[in-house]
Amino acid sequence: SYCCLAAAYANIDNINESMNYCSKASSIMLNKNIEDSSSAGKIYKMIGILYYNLGSYNEAIVNLKKALNILLKLHNGKHIDIIEFYHLLGQCLFKLDKYEQGRKHYDKALGLYSEMR
Repeated sequence: SYCCLAAAYANIDNINESMNYCSKASSIMLNKNIEDSSSAGKIYKMIGILYYNLGSYNEAIVNLKKALNILLKLHNGKHIDIIEFYHLLGQCLFKLDKYEQGRKHYDKALGLYSEMR
């Protein structure tokens, strides 16, 4: 699948080719109207991480928030992966010198982690 190819290219640091396959996967997802599926969440997460690696933190935030919102809906706010999204969003915000907003996301990650232990 395009997602697997995107992941493979990301693993060898070929971000442009990875982004190309993410784009193809995203187009299929939009055409099939499955934007709220776990597959869509994975695509948005991958795109967000690619943008983060490119230093495009605002674009990373947009995609990571889309992925997070899907995960929150699918798991009623209680899933171990949600912690990772809050952490990733915190990192992006720190890179943008938005320290207070970043800290709030780190706090959410820590709070959810404590709740789930």
